Amino acid sequence: MQSGATPPASITAELAGQPDPEQTLIGQGRAAMRFGWSNLLSAYRQASGADLIMLRAPGETTAQGPAMWLQASQLYTISRRSEHPDAAARMIDFLVSDPRAADVIKADRGIPANPQIRAHLESGLDESRKVEFAFVDRMAGLVDGHFVIGPTGSTETLGIVTRLNDSVLFGRLPPAEAAERLVTEMNAAVS
Repeated sequence: MQSGATPPASITAELAGQPDPEQTLIGQGRAAMRFGWSNLLSAYRQASGADLIMLRAPGETTAQGPAMWLQASQLYTISRRSEHPDAAARMIDFLVSDPRAADVIKADRGIPANPQIRAHLESGLDESRKVEFAFVDRMAGLVDGHFVIGPTGSTETLGIVTRLNDSVLFGRLPPAEAAERLVTEMNAAVS
């Protein structure tokens, strides 16, 4: 921040919670990078007018602990109280596995998890969607493939990170102390 390589704390804090790609720093062309979900590349490219690319997050990339995971953007679920669980299961199977459904849904609910459906849709994708699909395929080879469900309390982590990040940005906490608090507070949230 002192060198001008990043925006002032007030701008970073104000825009950090903006969900719309057009309101983010990268969407406004005011940032060089950001963490985000793979299926938002098209939206960030459109907002910024730049030919953005996706990179793997830094960190461990061996089978011992990859730094990335695959996460569904949308879920189809069946209520345990359903009077027609078999029919509901057949419907969900159709929605996620049948090319006829894929021709209608496309990637509107996120990039399909089913590799056959992704392959079926690839010929009709625009350039940004092709990059998104290829990225998911590439990452699928680096992660264990298990669906990630965070532990109870894990939804508190975003608030913890945001609060501590703001404290560092505004000079209220040194980074090392914020890191210690981050670990302590996240452990407390999920324990």
